[in-house]
Amino acid sequence: MILLFSSRTASATTYEIYDLGGANGTSLYGIDSTGAVVLYNGMCGFGSVSCFETYVDGSGVSGSKTAPGLTWDDGSPCGSALTGFITSATACNGGLKAFGSPLDDNGLLAGLYVDTGSGLDYLYGGAVDKILMNSAGDIAWVNGLNEQIFEAVVVTDTSTEPLFESKSVDTQTPEPRSLLLVATGLLCATATIKRRANR
Repeated sequence: MILLFSSRTASATTYEIYDLGGANGTSLYGIDSTGAVVLYNGMCGFGSVSCFETYVDGSGVSGSKTAPGLTWDDGSPCGSALTGFITSATACNGGLKAFGSPLDDNGLLAGLYVDTGSGLDYLYGGAVDKILMNSAGDIAWVNGLNEQIFEAVVVTDTSTEPLFESKSVDTQTPEPRSLLLVATGLLCATATIKRRANR
């Protein structure tokens, strides 16, 4: 009898994480489908401070007194993102889920988790108080504990090697004559070793 194990492929998503600066007086305004993140500065009425700062891949690209004319793709809160997890903030978009979870009694690490449907990834350690996620999987979030704003941009989303290879296993039972031959060989070898030890 031949037993065949099939293989399955796991998807892997890689993120580049950028620190967008302090969250003291600044908040997330929105994210668009290309991953551009806009922050709102609550101090914009004072002096020459821009109200809206736009970041692309972690770099500030523009500042203005008015909100940029981008098409927002923020996702929406999705309640309890995953059964068994305590969540501090959630975002769902395009079948993807991102959620922050505080340290709990079960020893779960506090931080940002991403669920792509094919697996759960621990992306970042720390507090997560607000999350925006576009349909491509790019994420912006606020760590209110450390007063920092971060962005995670999808770098690759590819299939990896199979998690296990196909293998054939022969499960046929040996014939009685083969077993008798092996047993006889073992008895002869044991007798020879015993005879040499007695000399």
